[in-house]
Amino acid sequence: MKMEETEKEVNMKSSSEILPAAREYLIQYGGILAICIGVFLSTVGVYKAVGGAGTVVIPILGFEVDQVAGLVFTIVGVVALAGGLVLCYASFKLQRLNVVCVILGSCSLIIPSMLVGMGQFLAAGIVANVLGYPWLATLFIWLKG
Repeated sequence: MKMEETEKEVNMKSSSEILPAAREYLIQYGGILAICIGVFLSTVGVYKAVGGAGTVVIPILGFEVDQVAGLVFTIVGVVALAGGLVLCYASFKLQRLNVVCVILGSCSLIIPSMLVGMGQFLAAGIVANVLGYPWLATLFIWLKG
């Protein structure tokens, strides 16, 4: 009888230790996925929301984003990006430099896409360079440290 109780306690301890680790990994990967989806949706959506030419998101299905869908894509993308940043900040215990790196990287994609949609190609290139180089610098500092 004593042996069976000891085995049950061991099994309960191991399963209770696995759940927090699995939850932490789920939160981390969910945050990374939310950041990727948020950047993609907001980049595609903001281009069409400001009047860019039709954007074919899924070529196989022929799904094209119009101006209203572009606005919805942008809002959903920014919300997903912000949620992913919060999840990653909480689960990975990120430093401010890492968060700045992610924000600069997403802005260096989203803002030039918006400017290209408005037909401001030169301004889009300048903004991409102005935001892209600090993003690369923070990325290298983050990878070094």
